[in-house]
Amino acid sequence: MRTIILLFLSVLITLILIPVLLFCYVFRCSQPIIWAGKQTLRIAPKILGIRLDIDGVDKIEGKSLIFSCPIT
Repeated sequence: MRTIILLFLSVLITLILIPVLLFCYVFRCSQPIIWAGKQTLRIAPKILGIRLDIDGVDKIEGKSLIFSCPIT
C-alpha cells in the first residue's frame, strides 16, 4: 500500500513541479530544484516506513561526502 501511495505522490508532485522546474532550468535558477529534491528525499522514507539511523555526524566537519552501503 505504501508503494502505491508513494507512486501516486511522486506522479502528482512531478506533474505539478514540471512547469516550475523547466522555468528554473531555462533561467538558471537552481534553488527551487535543490529544494524539491531535498523535500522528496525527506518525504519518501517516511512514506515507505524506512527508519534512518545516523551516527558520527559530528565527525564530518562540514565536508561534502557521498556514502554508499553495499546491498547484501
